[in-house]
Amino acid sequence: MDHFFHFFLSFSHPTVIVPLVVVGYIGLSEKKFYQALSLLFLSMLVNCALKASFKIPLSPALGKEGFAFPSGHMQSSIVFYGWLFKFCHKYIKIALSFILVCIAGGLLHFHYHNGIDIVGGIFFGCMLIFLYNTYLKQDTKKTFY
Repeated sequence: MDHFFHFFLSFSHPTVIVPLVVVGYIGLSEKKFYQALSLLFLSMLVNCALKASFKIPLSPALGKEGFAFPSGHMQSSIVFYGWLFKFCHKYIKIALSFILVCIAGGLLHFHYHNGIDIVGGIFFGCMLIFLYNTYLKQDTKKTFY
């Protein structure tokens, strides 16, 4: 089971996301992948601010210092894959949903985060997508893409 969740957790790391962005930008849609990358960077900044605001420490068992709520891996994954979810075919949407569920399962399985941290990451990730989408609909003339 460790290998299964470790595999899917890799989808939340830059070593997988960066090549996906490059391939998607070059081969699929410059606009959609530029927006996904912009939203991902915004999510990272917002996540740092949220962690500094809530100041809920990571589990001592991890041996790391830092804050746990909301889960940055879950929030970033929701933002990146959730943005792409909007534009995909039904079967790709099912695969992306499965990947997101497995990322959440992996974070819980390895005790990196608890359920509240995961739900917080999902909530704030969905809020960012909603706000970004609302902004793009209202102010498309001022944005680069």
